[in-house]
Amino acid sequence: MRGLLEPNASVSAPQHLLTVWPLIERQIRRAGRIAIFSDFDGTLTSIRRTPGEVSLREDVRDLLKRLSHKVGVVGIVSGRSLSELQAKVLLRGIWYVGDHGFSALTPNNRRLDFANQKQRKQMRQVYRFLYSRLMDLKGIGLENKGVTCAVHYRNSSRQTRERARRVVFSLAEEIPGLALMRGKKVWELIPRDATNKGEAVRRILRQVKATHSPRHWLAMYFGDDTTDETVFQGWKGISVAVGKRTRTAARFYVRSAVEVRQVLTRLERIAK
Repeated sequence: MRGLLEPNASVSAPQHLLTVWPLIERQIRRAGRIAIFSDFDGTLTSIRRTPGEVSLREDVRDLLKRLSHKVGVVGIVSGRSLSELQAKVLLRGIWYVGDHGFSALTPNNRRLDFANQKQRKQMRQVYRFLYSRLMDLKGIGLENKGVTCAVHYRNSSRQTRERARRVVFSLAEEIPGLALMRGKKVWELIPRDATNKGEAVRRILRQVKATHSPRHWLAMYFGDDTTDETVFQGWKGISVAVGKRTRTAARFYVRSAVEVRQVLTRLERIAK
């Protein structure tokens, strides 16, 4: 029988984390160090009609701050640009991972970039093309993140969305080295065969384990989007899908950002 904390061998229905909390708590108490990573939009915050409306609740910010002082590592992972993510979270001494893993900021404020100049040049060209084709479409939002380009369609009509879809999908097919990611009411064009959230988080874990005493680490990840599946695949710690009960590689799920806060509050109470 597969153990409680073994990674999912395939995409299957996860368990509700709070219903098995006593087992999770035992794992946490036995851990030498804890690493907590979380997606931002839809996980620590609720989804809003436009990305600019999203804000982090002050009580969640305070909770993350206390956790950062008690556990080994706290990191926020997002498709947002690194600077925008920092401005939303406003915490020092934690890891930030932006642009779906293309950039990161260490707790001592050192920036790490995982995209090369050729990729950045290509994405500037992609943005200019999309801008020329989509700028006049009502309800379509275009976001230039430097190493990725996001097309938001949450506020568009079905007809307008279809027009934008044809532009985005055709571009992804025609340009070598370009990949398309689908998120919640957003299409995102990124360099192909590059990094992702999963690779970025694992890179950070290898780095922090190498610089700390070799005690047992328990790594946790919370995420709600399709891009978080790159973390869930093969994750050896506690993987938690937010709002997903099917079609996820996460071992556990919680229903909403509200339950994420409940879990983090319980973690803060028992963390050493």
